Amino acid sequence: MAEAYAIKIAVLEAQSLNDSTIPFHIFTDSTSVVKSLEAVNDRFQIIIDIKTISENLNCSFHWVKAHVGTHGNERADILAKKATYKDDGNVLLGTPRSLINLKIRNQILNSWQFRWVNSRQSRFTFGLFPDVDLKRCFGDFFINRILTGHGCFPAH
Repeated sequence: MAEAYAIKIAVLEAQSLNDSTIPFHIFTDSTSVVKSLEAVNDRFQIIIDIKTISENLNCSFHWVKAHVGTHGNERADILAKKATYKDDGNVLLGTPRSLINLKIRNQILNSWQFRWVNSRQSRFTFGLFPDVDLKRCFGDFFINRILTGHGCFPAH
């Protein structure tokens, strides 16, 4: 993400020049960022931001091999390492969507478990399955009907 952030800053700097005729070439040793920029869809907001900003620029992104003595790339690595020692370099990249989804999933499971434990219905089934689970239980059709009490029984 640090590489993507640096590219976003570079694209913003290019945009501030207000001249779409000047070609900008941005070089990076991050294969993942270059592939994300080439992809049609991406889930990372920072990649979407870079694409949006660079749409109106004469901008191209190039991958270079890392640690082979490419002058600009080696200099960028040195500056990036120096930046890690600074105290004032706080960058907010946002919460990853996967973490948000995990928190929502856990909240749903906790709520479901609470309702399941405190329900007055299906106590026999609760005795067999005290914990809720998102994994589907594929069982025999007839056994499922007996366990749930939703079979063709004379009394309901």
